[in-house]
Amino acid sequence: MPSAREIIILRGLDMRVYISGAISADRGYYQKFLNAEVNMKKIGNEVVNPARVAKSLPRNMEYENHMIIDFALIKTCDAILLLRDWETSDGSRREKEFAESLGKKIIYERKKNEAV
Repeated sequence: MPSAREIIILRGLDMRVYISGAISADRGYYQKFLNAEVNMKKIGNEVVNPARVAKSLPRNMEYENHMIIDFALIKTCDAILLLRDWETSDGSRREKEFAESLGKKIIYERKKNEAV
């Protein structure tokens, strides 16, 4: 959940935000992404949740095809939210680099009382 300061910073910006974090190595990824989605919506943002998108894709879809879809989704967004575990994920690191190359805003998830 974003800290009180982050909520103030983000409130009212009405951005479309792509969520990025570890999926493959995290059995609880779906709930983690849903929680992030709820928190971003609470502060007035539209959310693109790749965990929801992945549920609608064929199970045997290759990793690189997932990345192609994710990159297309990032293009439609104003910002990318990097969940706390993003650095442990090759895909998240690639998504961050791609978002930066497009000039998207980068938002880092923080623990509730973590300093900004």
